[in-house]
Amino acid sequence: MGRLIAALSAVVLGVLGTTGAAHAAGEPWLSSGLWGSGSGYSTIRFAGTDKCFDAALEDIGEDGGKVQIWTCGLGGDEQLWAPEYHEEWGGTVVRNKANGKCLDVALEEIDLEGGKVQLYECTGNIEQLWRFDTHSGDLFLESKAVKGRFGAPSLTDGAQIGLYQKS
Repeated sequence: MGRLIAALSAVVLGVLGTTGAAHAAGEPWLSSGLWGSGSGYSTIRFAGTDKCFDAALEDIGEDGGKVQIWTCGLGGDEQLWAPEYHEEWGGTVVRNKANGKCLDVALEEIDLEGGKVQLYECTGNIEQLWRFDTHSGDLFLESKAVKGRFGAPSLTDGAQIGLYQKS
């Protein structure tokens, strides 16, 4: 498992696959996984767009800080992420380069459609652990706490990223 995660750590993260060209008004923009090549920190990108995951600067140092959509390349380290496997936690966290905090599913919204994905001190709790899977050359990311797809209510800079279509 450690070798697999080490190999995955050498992958540039990028979100792929919005729901397609026929996007219904009022529906969230969804993604289904990650892709890439390279090493170290990289962006998580909504495929077919110029939008990336971004740690909001207004609360970047705070636990519960906003993870939002922002135009790729207009940010610095707040748009860079890396998977880290921790054997003692039994899983992989995704760490932001700017503040060292991890992607976290907000517990108070974990059962809500669109429940927010936030930044939090890396603890290895279940809401911070992610599973990686490959299929047809794509790298997919899924929360270990709750099944769902990354999404946002719009592709407008500043839109909150959450989990949708939970099962």
